[in-house]
This record gives sequence, structure tokens and C-alpha cells, in this order.
Amino acid sequence: MIDWLTARLVLPHRRIEGEKSLRIAPDGEMRWISDLGIRVPSHDQHIRVRSVDTKIGPSIELSGCPLKFLQGHNLFGSSNIMGLLGGMYEKVRIIATDLQLPVIEQHSQLDVDIRVVDITEMFDLGSNTDVDTWLHHQAIYASSRRGTAQFDKGTIYFTNKNSRYWGLKAYNKKKEITARGHTLSKQLN
Repeated sequence: MIDWLTARLVLPHRRIEGEKSLRIAPDGEMRWISDLGIRVPSHDQHIRVRSVDTKIGPSIELSGCPLKFLQGHNLFGSSNIMGLLGGMYEKVRIIATDLQLPVIEQHSQLDVDIRVVDITEMFDLGSNTDVDTWLHHQAIYASSRRGTAQFDKGTIYFTNKNSRYWGLKAYNKKKEITARGHTLSKQLN
């Protein structure tokens, strides 16, 4: 399933004005300004939406967890990137009517630039104890060309934990969803 998606849809639209981030030098000179866009809420999750000017044309960037945004959880869901992106766009268009986003008849016909995709796979190891045992063994014995696996706060990182390009990690999903402060959509409770 797709756990995180950042994509740009090349689409003429009214510019989305939202929060900005800027860097100011000690002498007062503005070094740069970045448009952060707006947050569109749904369930306990939000999607960040912003206008981006690209070489191809004006684009709308959507960034967030499509499954949590669309269905309220990421326990199971689709791996269809275009379907999820279309669903995200339509839900944003319906919720944030003030943006006046255009209606798209066929999402598959869009020119899309995929920037980030997090792909998740779940495995049933039997019991919670078996999952913890497997994770413990991976922390001791697993290695990759980057060296031994890193164990941090219940998660095993098989690659560089802070890589901007790709990563592989494993953790106990049951512990995540039963942790204090974590909420599931009402349909799953």
C-alpha cells in the first residue's frame, strides 16, 4: 500500500496562497522564501496542498498520507498511485471549495510528477511476541551493504535512517496503533 505520496499535477488553476517560510540574514536581507501552501484536514490527518511553478507549467502539489486522508487509517489500502492521487485531489477539491480547483474528468490523463512515494507492506508473523522477537533478531543479525541494521525506538532501519533517497525499515504496527494518543477512524473501533 502507499503510505506517503508527494506528487505534482500539471494543471492550470488559481494560485493557492498559504503559509510561507523564509530565511532572513542577520543584516535583514531575505535569502529565500518558500510557499508551504495550506493544510486540508480529514479524519485525524491532513494533506498539504500548494501551487508550484515548474518548467512544464503551473502545478498543484499534494503531499501526505493518502490512506489516512481518504479512509482514516493506514492499516490496509491501495497501491494504485494514480487512483489514490485522484482520490486525494477530489477530496481536497470538495473540502477546500475556496481554492476553486478545476474538475478533472479523467485523472489518468493528467501529467503527473511523482516526487516521493513510501510503499508499505505488512506481514503476519503470528503473535505480537513473535513480531518483537523477529525485530530483536534483525537488530542483532541483519546487515546490508551499509553495515548492520540500526534499532531506534522499536524500529529497525536496514539502510541509512536519514537517507533522502530510499530506505527500508520494519516495526510492530500493533504497537503503533495501540500507542497512547493514536486514534483510529470510528469505523474500525
